[in-house]
Amino acid sequence: MVLDGESLDLEKLSLLGSGHGQIRLDDGSWQKLQATRNIVDALSSKVEPVYGINTGFGRFSNVKIPTDMLRDL
Repeated sequence: MVLDGESLDLEKLSLLGSGHGQIRLDDGSWQKLQATRNIVDALSSKVEPVYGINTGFGRFSNVKIPTDMLRDL
C-alpha cells in the first residue's frame, strides 16, 4: 500500500491495523517529509524556545531541552 497523503481510507487503515499489507511512502511524501525535517532542524537550532521542538510539552513547556538531548526528544 502506497501512502500518498490522500488515498488512505478506513478500509485500508483497518487492513493495516489487522496486520495485513505493507506500507511505503510515495516520492512526493518523502519530499514533504524531508522539507518538514529541514524546518524542524532549523527551529531546533534556535536559542529562543519553540514549543515541542526544543522545549518539553504541557506543563514542561518552560523546560529547555539541552541541544545534545534534542534527538531523543
